[in-house]
Amino acid sequence: SDALTFRNPLYSVSLQFTVPLDRFAERAELAQARAQRERKDAMAASVESDQNRQIDSLCRELDLVTRALKDQREMVQQLRERMVLEEDRYGRAAQSMVNVILAGADLSSAECQLRSLEVRLRTTAWNLLKITGVGDAVPGVTIQ
Repeated sequence: SDALTFRNPLYSVSLQFTVPLDRFAERAELAQARAQRERKDAMAASVESDQNRQIDSLCRELDLVTRALKDQREMVQQLRERMVLEEDRYGRAAQSMVNVILAGADLSSAECQLRSLEVRLRTTAWNLLKITGVGDAVPGVTIQ
């Protein structure tokens, strides 16, 4: 108790701490490296998840456009048959020219929709090839 109150000068207490700072630095670097790796892993998982969603979406789009294209081709064929029938009726003077013109307009509209669907199908297919990287493996083909 005399040493703590400094009444007796013959007693002294000394404490010495040795803290290896290099260990803290190593641990801090290790923790920082782990955190950075976890961030990179999370970002990679996010990118992969986004890519999988895009692939699923493009596959659904491809299926939808393929079905619509089949239906539209049938529609164009039916309108071509209608056009032939309307021209035949007009040739026999059974109908007026207005019906032939309307049949031709309907056919033209359906053919435009068909071409639009064909472009949509090709665009979707190319986007799918691009995102999966398959297009890069085709010699002479550049996907932009």
